[in-house]
Amino acid sequence: MVIEFDEHGIRLHNRAVAGSRVEMLWSAVQSIWMHKIDACTFDVLALVFCRGPQPREADIDVCEEAEGFGALLDELSKRYALTDDWQSRVFYPAFAENLTRLWPPLVS
Repeated sequence: MVIEFDEHGIRLHNRAVAGSRVEMLWSAVQSIWMHKIDACTFDVLALVFCRGPQPREADIDVCEEAEGFGALLDELSKRYALTDDWQSRVFYPAFAENLTRLWPPLVS
């Protein structure tokens, strides 16, 4: 999978599969979540972009193995002013889903 983004939005596509392109405008993003997928001996990070407030309304779900994942995290940090505290909430404990809302931030 390949992640592309620009000032308008995000695109995800598989180069090997024609017509596999998924797009979302930044203005359509209502919530961003991150979680881990247990792959037996390691965890895989996944970002979920939603058109609604809950992750079950996911429009784009992208794993860290996709090309461009690191650049997308950098862009999200700038675009949505994410802080690094999400990392400890998602990373630990290991082998747990640890579903965490990155944006909009939870109000205490």
